[in-house]
Formats: sequence, structure tokens, C-alpha cells
Amino acid sequence: MKRRHFLTLTLLTASSIVVSSCFKSGPGKTVEKFHRALEKGEIENAKMLISSSAESTLPDDKMNLLMNEAVKQMKAKQGIKSFKIDKEEITGETATVSYTIEYGDATVESDVAELIQENGEWKLSPTGK
Repeated sequence: MKRRHFLTLTLLTASSIVVSSCFKSGPGKTVEKFHRALEKGEIENAKMLISSSAESTLPDDKMNLLMNEAVKQMKAKQGIKSFKIDKEEITGETATVSYTIEYGDATVESDVAELIQENGEWKLSPTGK
């Protein structure tokens, strides 16, 4: 009986570790989530993916203005057709992600994002801090 209980507990623990690791996103996934949120006009969701240090450098109204402008630009380009991570480099608690976005109007843009880890989550950090 004890062995069966131990085996069940071990299997449950292993399963929860596997499931929780599936939901953790790397820096590349964070960059994509940020752009997808902007594409949908979900400014508050996009802001949740920005580091606290980066947020503190811009007043909230300025941040909203910049993000609303990005939303307008994405709509003008007919939304995101495809999002590709070209390269992801992680060094400790910082990361650099090179990515390419193809928009619905066939416009293609490549860029690089800097991220840091805050409380175990990857956050965009335009300042690199």
C-alpha cells in the first residue's frame, strides 16, 4: 500500500513539473506575445510583458500613446501574417531575440529585442536593464 501511494505521488509530481514547464515561455515567446497583444489592441496585456525598469522610465500616458501608435501601424499593415524567431541568445538573466514579422500587406520587418528575467518571467527591456 505504501509503495503504491509513493508511486502515485511520484507520478503526480513528475506530471505537474512537465505541465508547468510547458507553460513557461522563453524570451522569444515573450516577444511574440507582446506583438500579438499589440496586434489585437490589448495594450494592458502588452504592458504586462515589459520590465518594471523600462516601465518606470516612461510615464504611463506616454507608454499608452506609443503602444496605441504601434497598434495603428499594425492595422495599417493588415496585421501579422507570420512571426519568426531568427535567433535567441540567453546569458544568465538577460536575453537578446532577433525576429522577423511579415505583415498582411507583405511588409517584412526584422528587429532585435532585449529582455531580462523578473521573478522568473522574461520581460522586454528596451534599455537592456
